[in-house]
Amino acid sequence: MRELKRQRTRQTIIRVAMDLFVQQGFRGTTLTQIAAAAEVAPSTLHKYFGSKEDIVFCTHDALRDSVTERILHRPDTETLSEAMLAWTSEVLPVVAGGDDEALYRQRRTTIAGDQTLQAAERLWLAELEDAFAEAFAEDLGEGPDDLRARLMASIAANGLSTVFEWWYPQLAEHVNLHDLARLEVTYLISVLDSAQQLLRTIPPPPAHRTTGRIDVDG
Repeated sequence: MRELKRQRTRQTIIRVAMDLFVQQGFRGTTLTQIAAAAEVAPSTLHKYFGSKEDIVFCTHDALRDSVTERILHRPDTETLSEAMLAWTSEVLPVVAGGDDEALYRQRRTTIAGDQTLQAAERLWLAELEDAFAEAFAEDLGEGPDDLRARLMASIAANGLSTVFEWWYPQLAEHVNLHDLARLEVTYLISVLDSAQQLLRTIPPPPAHRTTGRIDVDG
């Protein structure tokens, strides 16, 4: 019961904060106003969120962790491409917002209206790319900072972002995260297939030529 109450309080804070961000603007809203609207003490709010940015990006830590759990720690029988496609279609839409389309639209509107939030989201995308790089590096038998792992991670992360940025405005009036994820998967399949072909033309670092789970030499 205590944990359920915590979850309800947290969700209430998020909902009222997003309402205020859309109505007043992100910069025009204070934590004190959010606490008052959520009917909690400011000290209680700070137990859940240290800043307004933490509220906006409340799903990002869970998304990054889900990459580690679903992709990096996938079963040995599952390929990296299969795991990434499963993560995009099954995990990403749930963790990003579940079925609360209105709340998701509010979050996107808030980020789109503030350059600082846009910069913070780009930083998070770089962190997501780092997580992808670890997965590709494990399959390639090289380090996450090696060229091939970084290239694949960049293609995957930026491919997802580019597809999203193109499709979201088309669906913003009736956005469904599961439908959007299916669109991302459709494009991601082609992107990853092309990237795999590209990877075969790039020589691995000398120390890693005979290791790894991806057969890059055909």
